Amino acid sequence: MRGAWAHATLATLACLAVAGCDGAAARRYAVTVVEPEKLDCKAKARVGEPTQGKQIADQIEGAWKEALNAIGGTQKPVGRILQLTETDDDVTGWFDAPISSSVDSFGTSEQVMLGDPHDDYVEVTFRQAHDANDEEAAAALGIEPCGELEDFVFTLSVTVDGPEIEGRVRRIVRQYIPLGISPCDEVVTCPRSLALTGVEIEE
Repeated sequence: MRGAWAHATLATLACLAVAGCDGAAARRYAVTVVEPEKLDCKAKARVGEPTQGKQIADQIEGAWKEALNAIGGTQKPVGRILQLTETDDDVTGWFDAPISSSVDSFGTSEQVMLGDPHDDYVEVTFRQAHDANDEEAAAALGIEPCGELEDFVFTLSVTVDGPEIEGRVRRIVRQYIPLGISPCDEVVTCPRSLALTGVEIEE
């Protein structure tokens, strides 16, 4: 999966390096992004109630609250440039710099979001996953294998009204905790939704 995204990213950048990119239309937006003021992480276990996962979820939420208090208790808006390039087949999008203002960063030019073309809205996604490679162990234990484990996914969803866009960037991060049975005995899921508004930059 990682290889597929890397290939798509390199193909996109190679196309952009060629003048015209047959059929491609590029737009740039000056956007303002605002982080949520609260995280709500959830822990889940394959069997029974989560133990370590619950502790980790609480720790992540606590770290977020501490980071927020350190900057005055309110998330500060972040200004960025959003690049969208559309062909007949797909839309790619990326930010010029990380869009996070606090605990960790994401949404860089190396993380190219992909999606389908639409007339009045844009929805593009970047996803990263890895294979647990636990088929043999799971078969020996008589349990379902973990299979592909999604590490994180973020999706830009905005409506387009003339030169203006408005919507959200939603990011979901997952942490898998092995407790001696499988690589995904427990999982901690932390979603967050960032508000985004912007206006097209006229060249």
